[in-house]
Amino acid sequence: MRAVRDAPAGGASPGERIRATIDRHIGFIDDNAAGYLALMRGGIGSDPEVHALVEELRWEGAERILRALGATGPVPPILRSTMRGWVGYLDELIIDHLAHHDVPRWQLVELAVAALATALQTAESLAPGTGIDVETAAAAARSPGPRPG
Repeated sequence: MRAVRDAPAGGASPGERIRATIDRHIGFIDDNAAGYLALMRGGIGSDPEVHALVEELRWEGAERILRALGATGPVPPILRSTMRGWVGYLDELIIDHLAHHDVPRWQLVELAVAALATALQTAESLAPGTGIDVETAAAAARSPGPRPG
């Protein structure tokens, strides 16, 4: 998972890079669905080491997105809470996708980007000065990626 997440993201803008990262993340999970579902539905709370590893991977991914949007230094509590909530949303979006396979992957990516932008804009409005570029996040949500076919 780290290798997929840490691969250089294609795209010129932060929005394009975030989209590419989310798309790769969903693709990796599609390719490893059984293990992902077992982990998410059974393994997170049952083994302290597994729980710690999952939490570490989740936060590393969230922090990478925050850094792409300009965050530096310690992450303010409002952003920590926002990103943990968004990661949970992304997990459930993917779990639903694996159960039904009736929403195209590009639409999942767009849902995730829009939810991220909205959550970050709300966090900034509640606690100004988070250090992230909410305009970049908003621009990413307004400029959907290419639609297949």
